Amino acid sequence: METEKSSYEQKIAGEASFWDKKVEEQLAIGMIPDIRRAVKRKKVVAFYDDPEIERIMRGDVRTFIIQKACETKGRALDLGCGVGWLSLELARNGMNVEGIDISEKRIQVAKDYLEIAPEKEKFGSVNYKVTDLNKIILEECAYQTVVVWDALHHIPEIERLIKEVRKALKPGGNFLVLDSIGSSKSGSLLSKALYLLLPTKKSYLEKIMLVPKYFKTKILRQQTRVEESSPFEHVTEIEMVEIIKKHFAIKTMKTLLAFSMPLPPSLKVREPLKYKLVSFVKLLDDFLIRMRILRGEQVFIWAKKEEN
Repeated sequence: METEKSSYEQKIAGEASFWDKKVEEQLAIGMIPDIRRAVKRKKVVAFYDDPEIERIMRGDVRTFIIQKACETKGRALDLGCGVGWLSLELARNGMNVEGIDISEKRIQVAKDYLEIAPEKEKFGSVNYKVTDLNKIILEECAYQTVVVWDALHHIPEIERLIKEVRKALKPGGNFLVLDSIGSSKSGSLLSKALYLLLPTKKSYLEKIMLVPKYFKTKILRQQTRVEESSPFEHVTEIEMVEIIKKHFAIKTMKTLLAFSMPLPPSLKVREPLKYKLVSFVKLLDDFLIRMRILRGEQVFIWAKKEEN
């Protein structure tokens, strides 16, 4: 038991350290913690490093979450808030927000930007704090809305956290989630096939030479993003969906980005043609998910705590 506790403490410290380092890297390539001021970063490693590609890939979900979260004014909780862009946006819409993250550095970045952030005409408030979501104890019936943007897959104690969220929401309150649930085999194969076919930073000859081992490895991920991971990366995946269903009434649920997530950073196409190509790939991705041919790597859930 003591060994398990020690192992967990080492991992959670590693998790915090990983994200402390990651935010410094992101700042160095031009990250701005504000979706209204975001610019293309000096180095595009992942699709979210380019705000136009992020808009194409997940902009509709982001807009829905912000609008739904702010329909009923009051208190909101942003779990795994990172550098605070979502907390900031909710506050701009009049919400009183608490943003929580494990990384002291990311929370400090969020606090520093909050002081200089523009467009606060209808501002509510934001309070950021460093907390371990696996151990958090939330106030009962305190929030109109709880939001999570790509953080639950880092939580080993996922059911405990979901129970805390349910406890913390007011009856009828919204739980809005966008999170990673892992790739499917078919989606991964299609992603690799398109990488071979589309114009990328590697020549076709280089890619042909990779074919013999290509479909047995994570080459695509290695070519399009830094292969680093935090200690709790993807510790929870698709099982989070059933746990949320168990404790909430689901209003809307869909998966997205079945194969398209790793492709945009690798494309060697000039803008604005690149954005048109990304839009086409995303349309194909959406169609295959809608036809239930593929399952997305990410899930969007709008759930509600049932009225008493």
